[in-house]
Amino acid sequence: MRLALAVETTDRGWRWRPLKAWLHGMRIPLWLLPRTTAYKRIENDRYHFYVGFSLPLLGTLLSYSGNLSAD
Repeated sequence: MRLALAVETTDRGWRWRPLKAWLHGMRIPLWLLPRTTAYKRIENDRYHFYVGFSLPLLGTLLSYSGNLSAD
């Protein structure tokens, strides 16, 4: 699978947004892809991140998140 992605910056963070998708060289409509929410942001000297995948009728398939700080 190959993806063309855009990066949107908001609220001191960023999000990936798919623009196009191909599987074995064939174009795939974006509505067939799982929905992805991914972002990171720096807040109070901590790195916050979240990644989630979902399908329209099934809901969340997988997600993970966390916080990191430099000591």
